[in-house]
Amino acid sequence: MYIVLEDNCKIYYEQIDSGQRDTLVFLHGNMEDSSYFRKQKEYFNKRYNLIFIDTRGHGYSEFGNKEQKYDLRLLAKDLQEVLERLKIASYVLIGFSDGANIAMEFAVVHSGKRLKGIILVGGNLRPWGLKLKVYLEVLKLYFMSLREVEKRKITALMLKSADISYKDLNKIIAPALVLVGEYDMIRYQETKKISNNLLNSRLMIIKSGNHFVLYEKSSEANSLIEDYLNDILIEKEE
Repeated sequence: MYIVLEDNCKIYYEQIDSGQRDTLVFLHGNMEDSSYFRKQKEYFNKRYNLIFIDTRGHGYSEFGNKEQKYDLRLLAKDLQEVLERLKIASYVLIGFSDGANIAMEFAVVHSGKRLKGIILVGGNLRPWGLKLKVYLEVLKLYFMSLREVEKRKITALMLKSADISYKDLNKIIAPALVLVGEYDMIRYQETKKISNNLLNSRLMIIKSGNHFVLYEKSSEANSLIEDYLNDILIEKEE
């Protein structure tokens, strides 16, 4: 299904209404699409209502006006518009990689009653939060795609700092789970700094996991996420 945004950009989403009270909204990583969460779809589809969104320029979603600035702020604005158009009363955001960065950008501005929690998997606010080898690989990919305008803009998301600071994370009142693999491509110092600046956060590290724990360590990751959801959603209900 598609939603046409105010700027006429078509955004693809999949919505699974299981008749439950709580909704999980999934945000994928750079150069991916919502199909990355297929193991979460299998696991959570009877427990929660689910929404999967292809970020602007990814998957089945259009890129939109190529003249406008393509950054996390725009993608967070897209998320806001999609949620408002779908009339989602309350939700938990589950963001992976760039999706986690979009979730943070969104939550700083929209940390109200509707946002029940955020789950950040392998996110970073600064490009130096990436391990050096990974940063150099991304930089190489960026220069190799100079003639591909859309691909270059998407790759650039990983080379630019977010529009928010670590201190801005203090504005997020919703509970947060920061989840990474032991051998993630995000530096531990970056992960720790993000967790420390969130007012109500829990940091979990999946042993022997890498950046892609939601897929490669899905059983363990899904179980940890479910336990966390049970904690925060029961607290919210009370």
